[in-house]
Amino acid sequence: MNKTVYSEKIFYYQNVLDNPQEIIDLLELTDDRLSDNSLISCWHDWTSSNADHQFGYRKTTNPETNSVDEDVNKIYNSLKIALDQVGEDYAMSLSIPKGTQAPISISKYLPNEYMGPHADEGDPRAHFSAVLYLNHNFEGGGLGFPNQDIFIRPTAGSIIVFPSVQPYVHDPKPASEIKYISPAFWFVENSPLIAS
Repeated sequence: MNKTVYSEKIFYYQNVLDNPQEIIDLLELTDDRLSDNSLISCWHDWTSSNADHQFGYRKTTNPETNSVDEDVNKIYNSLKIALDQVGEDYAMSLSIPKGTQAPISISKYLPNEYMGPHADEGDPRAHFSAVLYLNHNFEGGGLGFPNQDIFIRPTAGSIIVFPSVQPYVHDPKPASEIKYISPAFWFVENSPLIAS
């Protein structure tokens, strides 16, 4: 794992997940074996908050559910280990609590779709966020931080970590092909990242 510090609180980790294409293949091959009550759900529509626009498709996870499917466990464990490792390093590097990680999700952006600039501070316990990239075989698709004048073009198997709160607005750019990501969020009461 290689870490690049783009600013005091924006870190880019490369080579965290060594099998991203295998994870994508399994995500697509296992869908017919899943249900909404599985460890990982089937793909479902991923829409804007008012449901008037579809960005793509999303899978959610339920860590309370056990799975006997080896492929499903491989997907979940690969993502969980990668995100845990990076979350731990990020918290340790900034001398902050790691907090509690929300259940993992996986998103599949349709070509040329994107959310636009936003911060992940809808929950008052918002602490820090991460985006794990599963592919990079497309034009565009990077992540910008307009307030910090930073733009990162991530590679497959890499993770970008940043505070969930202002002024860390992030701007995911559209990609020419399907873009697979796994966004992650950590929560803590009275996050030290809010005041700093």
